[in-house]
This record gives sequence, C-alpha cells and structure tokens, in this order.
Amino acid sequence: MKQAQKGFANIVLVVILVGILIGVVGYWIISRNMERKRFIERPQPTLDWKTYDSPNWHFTMQYPADSQIDENYHYDLIQNVSIHGVSFSLPVKYWQGTNLGSDSKISVEVNEKTCGAKNFVNGMIKQDTTEVINGKTYNKTISTDAGAGNFYTETVYSISAPWSKNVCYGIRLFLHSSNLSVLQENNPNIKAYDSIKIDELFNQFLSTFKFIQPTINTSNWKTYTNSQYGFEFSYPSIYKTNVISGGSAIQGEISIVRILDITKDAYVANTLSLSIWDNSKQLSLLDWATQNSRYSNYGPNSFNTDFKNEVISGHKTISYKWQGEGYGKTVLIENNQIVLLLDTVVADQGERVWKDFDSIFSTFKFTN
Repeated sequence: MKQAQKGFANIVLVVILVGILIGVVGYWIISRNMERKRFIERPQPTLDWKTYDSPNWHFTMQYPADSQIDENYHYDLIQNVSIHGVSFSLPVKYWQGTNLGSDSKISVEVNEKTCGAKNFVNGMIKQDTTEVINGKTYNKTISTDAGAGNFYTETVYSISAPWSKNVCYGIRLFLHSSNLSVLQENNPNIKAYDSIKIDELFNQFLSTFKFIQPTINTSNWKTYTNSQYGFEFSYPSIYKTNVISGGSAIQGEISIVRILDITKDAYVANTLSLSIWDNSKQLSLLDWATQNSRYSNYGPNSFNTDFKNEVISGHKTISYKWQGEGYGKTVLIENNQIVLLLDTVVADQGERVWKDFDSIFSTFKFTN
C-alpha cells in the first residue's frame, strides 16, 4: 500500500513539474511574440515627412515637415560636458495649448565615450534596458528631474557607430513640462500634453534612423612630407602647416609640425601638432609616455580613455584620449630612436580639428 502511495506521489510530482515547464515555455513564447509584434507595429512616418541627411554626423532620418532643425544644437545639462548634434523641434500641435514647453525636442547627438545611454542624461535614471529596432540593438535609458514647478523627462536610445565602438550615437526625446494646476489657475483651457502621441512620434523618428558610412574625400587635400624623418600625411585645405625646426625649448623635442585652422586663432586652440622627440634610450612607447607625461598627457592625472596598442606599417603605435583643462587625443609612433607624437587639444569636442584628427592620422605613412 505504501509503495502504491509513493508511486502515486511521484506521478503527481512529475505532472506538476511538467505543468510548470509548459507554463514557463508558454510564457516565454508569448513574451517573444508580443515583443516581436511590438517591433513590427512600430509606426512608420507619414508621406509628408522630409528626409534629413547629415554628412557631418553620418546619419539620415525622416522628420515632420513642420519641425525646425538646429544643426548647431548641443546638450549641456551634464556638468562640464557638451554633447553636439542635430535637434528637431516638436511640431506645434504637440505642445500648443498644453503644459508642454516649446523647447521640447528630439535630437541626435554624438558622444565619443564608451557607449551607453546613461552617458547622455542628467537626472534620476528610472529605466535602463535594451531594445531592438529594425535589427539594431539600442541601450534605452529614461531619466527624470524636477525643480521650481518644471518637470524634465528624457528618453535616450544609444548605439555605437558600425565603424567605431568609440563613437556613440544618442537619440534623445527631451520633454520639458510645467505644473498643470498652476498653469490652469491663469488659463483653465490649458490641457495636459498627450504623452502617448509624443511617444508615437518619437517611435516614428527612431524607425527611420540610419547610419551613413563616412567616406573621406582627399582629392583637394594637401600633403606634408618630411624627407629627413621619412613620413608624410595629408590634411584638408582649410589648414596650413607651420614647421618649427629644432623644436621648442623643451629638452628632447627635435621638431614640431603644427597644422593650423586658418579660420581660427590656432595658437589658442584648434591646432593639431606632430612633434618629433629623441628616444635614444629606446624606451617602450608606454615607458616614454609615462616618463614624459607633461607632454604626452598620459598618466593618472590625465583621465586617459580608449587606450589602443597596435602596429601601423611595421611601427609600434599607442593612442588614447585624455581630459584635463580641455579634451585631447594623442598618438605615439615608434621609429628607431625617435618618437612621433601626434596630438590635439580642444575646449569643445565640436571643434573641427577634433573631428578631423582621426581622418588626418589615417593618411599618415612612412616613406622609407
């Protein structure tokens, strides 16, 4: 009898476990189908939308015909950070007569940091998830902030550029609203803005976002050649070169080639420099950078990021970014008993020379 009861209990246990397994699998299948359906049903733009192409920021997107575009937009609500890009105003019908501010907008911004939507927002993060849109995987963050009767909600989708993991795009919905009851004291006709319709509008923007693979047209570029040390590089015609033979008064510096933006006061900023340094001790690049941190901007006080160690045309090379009184990029190249130091420093990452640095460096080559 006890054996029969035991056997029956085992059968019941198996049935329960199978039931649980079926429930879990069923829930997973339903969830996947709902998620897939959500992606498929993402609204598409209407026929009267226009297309915006940005050869500068390397993306294309569609937008409503009555949106206003600001190509000089930058997001500066994060302390000591300015993120540049392009913004699109919300059409008037979404905010007029409501508690939503006319400064609410959708923007596409580029941030040269480790990619993550949290790097684009200022405020309390309420949500941090991953979402797939049209085959692209985005990190999604929602943050909120408030003060003096004003409310701020920001939704950012971030994604790395396909040509570089160090170039991060953030697509932002910035909503600034005011206390509805306070506004209605003066104007009872003011209504709450329709968050559902605005989310639909943002989804329409997102569904049209595409990258434009950057191409470099060097047909009108100039070329600087240094026969003594056997190298050359090309640069846009907006720049000019200024060679200081013998270097500066700094010990060990042999020569400097400054690439100056002729539209700026280049001695203050907007300068790309290639300096040649003595390395008769044949230190490794990392040791040289460490021992000459004042000039290499490498070390614990420089907040170095995006460090790379590679070989270019048979020559050991290291590169990194740094931050101090400004933003900097540095490349060190080993060549026998000298070190080539290519660097730039800017007050704002939106400056032309900051964006041109990588393109100019990509043309560098040894000639002997």
